[in-house]
Amino acid sequence: SSLVHSKTLVVSGCFLMYIFFENYNFNFMLLLMLISILGMILSLLLSLFEVDMKKMVAYSTMSQVSLIFLFFKFEWFFWSLMYLINHALFKSLLFLLVGSKIYYEKWKI
Repeated sequence: SSLVHSKTLVVSGCFLMYIFFENYNFNFMLLLMLISILGMILSLLLSLFEVDMKKMVAYSTMSQVSLIFLFFKFEWFFWSLMYLINHALFKSLLFLLVGSKIYYEKWKI
């Protein structure tokens, strides 16, 4: 399930935004910027008080995707694509680390 989440669902949503980017108008991009900034702040505040490692990873993903959408607003397509690839690689390793910690410590998170 973590592989499906980190490799396909999050990345495909961002990639579809990239494909259809040229059809967006200025008002939509302004709304996207505001939602992205709000998403980054909200995920930061929620992750500060979280003790569940799985939820921390989810909030981190929320923050990363918000940053990628903010890159779209400023038309930094190359950097958003590079960050998207970096996010996919980093999150897959992070899911493996969290899963191995849960498995080897026999600790329900």
